[in-house]
Amino acid sequence: MTDKNDSLGIIEESDGHYIATLEREIEHKSENVWSMLVDPSRLVDWLAPGEIEPREGGMAKLDFVDCGIVIDSKITAYQQGRLLEYSWSGPGEPERPIRW
Repeated sequence: MTDKNDSLGIIEESDGHYIATLEREIEHKSENVWSMLVDPSRLVDWLAPGEIEPREGGMAKLDFVDCGIVIDSKITAYQQGRLLEYSWSGPGEPERPIRW
């Protein structure tokens, strides 16, 4: 099943799981966007306080203090300046991969 909504993205169902794909064009230099994904001093400005260890197998920790959600996972895919993937979950929770 595929449900496409151009303004929001694409949602697909596969083997009982859902995959959401959102693409956005951002009017900033790619270096600036990348630093907002991996630099702790910039993460807090748009997402949550946390740390990203930029390498495959590194840690991804975000603490959404106001709502009590904690992301604590490992980087599962990494290409400097191009790709960052980790699970949007905490210890003991099912894997919910997110790819930037």
